[in-house]
Amino acid sequence: MPAEFTRKPNRLPVQEVYNSNNSFFVTICVEGRIEIFDMVLNGIGINGDTVVASTIEKNTLDPSVEITKLCVKSLINLTDIYENIILSDWVIMPNHVHFIIDFLDTPISKIIQKEKNLGDIIKSFKLHFQKSIVEATTVSPLLQVYFKQKTFNYHKIWQKSFYDHVIRNEKDLDTIREYIHNNPLQWELDSLNPNNKNLKFEEFTF
Repeated sequence: MPAEFTRKPNRLPVQEVYNSNNSFFVTICVEGRIEIFDMVLNGIGINGDTVVASTIEKNTLDPSVEITKLCVKSLINLTDIYENIILSDWVIMPNHVHFIIDFLDTPISKIIQKEKNLGDIIKSFKLHFQKSIVEATTVSPLLQVYFKQKTFNYHKIWQKSFYDHVIRNEKDLDTIREYIHNNPLQWELDSLNPNNKNLKFEEFTF
């Protein structure tokens, strides 16, 4: 009789890992892996322009760029609301976000002065971006049309969970940094590209 199938957990088993001085490689995917973003590496777009984290402007010609700006703003905002964290390399891909986050010590919420962990920080990022998208889309007919064309519910941007990897050493860090920097160049081969049927995201290990 075949062994009972058990889904591979996304979380590591020891909770202390997520609120101590560790470094993490995090991946967050758009619900349904729908492509809604432009590609941005460490704040630089694929056309070489610096991406300014601004609000939606009237009559914008490229909704994906404006949505990406809001995502950048939500990501950078994390260091404004939590003590003891640093965001180093990061990339926004068409349907997911990768970043490295360093805990210098246990993260502390600057607002309520309480200790937090990785899950709390990811939740803050998701909520901040979700709120900004809803607010922007409410006043932007162009964004409304954009999401309608993609048959995408902008009230539910992110998949429920996220993927993380504890960075073990300098070699591990170098491998992950190289992966982040090469990600935009290798989008056609990316396991999260919905047009790529040959790879599964879970096959990527560091």
